[in-house]
Amino acid sequence: MVSGHIETDDRAPVEVAAQGKLPDFIAVGPTRTGTTWLHQFLAGSVGLPKHVKETRFFDRDYALGLPSYLARFADCPPGLPIGEIAPTYFYNPQARERITRDVSHCKIICTLRDPVERLHSLYRLSVWSGRTTKTFEDSLESRWNSVVDECDYSQHTKKWQRAFGANRVLVVLFDDFLASPQRYVDQICDFIGISRIPVGDAPVSPDDTVYAMQRVPRGTLFAKLFRWFFRLGHDQPDQFEVFLHWLRQHGIDSAARRVMRSPLGNVIRTVIYKDMPSLKPETEAYLRTALIPQIESLEALIHRDLSAWKNSGSVSAKKACDVPKKRHQETAGGNSPIRIGAQRGG
Repeated sequence: MVSGHIETDDRAPVEVAAQGKLPDFIAVGPTRTGTTWLHQFLAGSVGLPKHVKETRFFDRDYALGLPSYLARFADCPPGLPIGEIAPTYFYNPQARERITRDVSHCKIICTLRDPVERLHSLYRLSVWSGRTTKTFEDSLESRWNSVVDECDYSQHTKKWQRAFGANRVLVVLFDDFLASPQRYVDQICDFIGISRIPVGDAPVSPDDTVYAMQRVPRGTLFAKLFRWFFRLGHDQPDQFEVFLHWLRQHGIDSAARRVMRSPLGNVIRTVIYKDMPSLKPETEAYLRTALIPQIESLEALIHRDLSAWKNSGSVSAKKACDVPKKRHQETAGGNSPIRIGAQRGG
């Protein structure tokens, strides 16, 4: 019987796992790629951690020991694959190393999204939660090297493939979810080894966009309350997920959705929210051109045409071509900060 902290490489994960079952699959993200929706979709069809979407065990709570992680899955129904939706693991080398060592048999799912859309989605989340008052352009400029690294999906995906084998790593695109939710989830179900789930019978609809953050709270009492509630979820995720589970269990979340879809919901949104800052066409064009090398690297890896990621649907190719070639070559390598200011057009 193994117990206590797991801090060294010389223990036997199989012996520890005798106390419970380890995940058969982990969806490692990254964040803002539809992972919350996927978690809700799979609920009831696979075993998931009790009351919580993200255990954060392999990147935050590893010192608690593997038995504490196994306890998360103790109540999973027998006979179903066990898994976790854990989008904070994708970029984390330590999490990848630990999973490789402790759950070497599991399958890995990488959920990828148009990098420009994902960057702006992350920014909207930061604005909504009150973590930043910067413009999108300034927030990018202050961490441009990190931006380039985060958008280089292929290098991180290759690391997961090397660790688990290419045949045990599934790459799915958020674009495919938007185009055909059923085909999107079919490939995930096939990969993890469960019967295909009709989207119409699932616990959550494809139309239920989770945490889209299209609007930002106004500077009102309600806005402060919502932001406090959001920070509570960030600082105390376990307790927060237990509360959310209680809301879902009693149908309160579905009732709230019905209200927000009604005319009364429109009134409530007008009082509480204002429109989120939109992505400027010139900023979008700049980013899509600057990130072409990273996008093309992923194209070669997964054998998919990602032209839509290089050219905006709303921004013409001419806009993208306005970015000087020399500057594109400098920024694409991540060695120079982005100069969005020159592209703002006043």
